[in-house]
Amino acid sequence: MHHKKRSGQHQKQTKHYLKTYWPFLPIVAGGFIANVILEATMQASSMSIPASIAYPTRLDVWTNANTSLVIIVLALVIGAAALFITRHTRAWQRALVKGEGFILHHKSLDLLLVSVIVVGFVITRTV
Repeated sequence: MHHKKRSGQHQKQTKHYLKTYWPFLPIVAGGFIANVILEATMQASSMSIPASIAYPTRLDVWTNANTSLVIIVLALVIGAAALFITRHTRAWQRALVKGEGFILHHKSLDLLLVSVIVVGFVITRTV
């Protein structure tokens, strides 16, 4: 079993297992491709960045400090972040609804959690 854990073969790699990890593969591939394109572009032509930019970012180098392209890229990033937050908010909402059903079924656990929260709140207040 130890040799299987070292090589990552201790877990069944079923369709359900791969379903969790497939969205990250395009992200890694996209980052790698963008980096390769950036490096090739920088080597092929000596891009000039305005002297007003003290510490140019990769985006500045890639877009040659063109503000309209920077705005487009930032809009795409903000849109992707909003989509990510929306999807994860829905997942958390579903988890909380299922958790609420669990707590309603286990009333003693609910009482214990509320007691711990109240005692923790009371003992952390100043005198």
